[in-house]
Amino acid sequence: MEALHNSGERFPEPACHPGTRTTVLDELNSCTILWLHGSAGMGKSAIAQMFAGTCMTQGRLGASFFFRRGHAKRGTWHGLFPTIAYQLATLTDKLFQKLLLEPLQTNPGFQSMPIIVQQILRLFITAIRSQQLPMRLLISSRPEPHICEVLETEEALAICRHFGLSADDRANEDIRTYLRDQFSRIHSDCLAGEINLGAAWPPRDAIESLVTRSSGAFIYATTLRRRNRSGFFSFSMLSGKELRGIT
Repeated sequence: MEALHNSGERFPEPACHPGTRTTVLDELNSCTILWLHGSAGMGKSAIAQMFAGTCMTQGRLGASFFFRRGHAKRGTWHGLFPTIAYQLATLTDKLFQKLLLEPLQTNPGFQSMPIIVQQILRLFITAIRSQQLPMRLLISSRPEPHICEVLETEEALAICRHFGLSADDRANEDIRTYLRDQFSRIHSDCLAGEINLGAAWPPRDAIESLVTRSSGAFIYATTLRRRNRSGFFSFSMLSGKELRGIT
């Protein structure tokens, strides 16, 4: 169960900063299938994590599975369907019987059956489009060719909304909000330690420089936060022009 959104294996789990990613979160609630795609560091996992947590709180989460590249268990598809089946099965006793017990009891060779994820995606799309599968899907990934091949077909496009995370105005504004809040905390911590950075700190152009350098990737901004927590920022860096030149 390491791949569940609330698994201890994933602690501390990625999270969206309050007041950010509101547009994409609204989209998630209005689509039958949403493909959230973007390059590494754009915040896909944090958005999916936030959505899964919200759905669970509201009592409407069917299942979740978070892959991780290179991980022994979460890095392959082998645990995907058993994990999803388990989560769906535990929603009601009837589902448990149909999804787990009956297939295992009637088919001894069940575990040796190959499952091709690409084909399964096609089957999900067909079932949902024909209204045989009353559920919604959030697919979060990089825009890799084998996934595009399935989700950019005419059948998929009829029900699948594509949402690409990129360095647009929405992403930049979210990163700007995040940086302002983080630097506000630094400012408060410095005041508590009797270090006065000045009321106008940080300079507005310094924040804008960092937003530009991030190129829409939240990982850049969160890395700055982690560096500060580990003592990366000296007082001279925080109080002078060096802040503008962080790379």
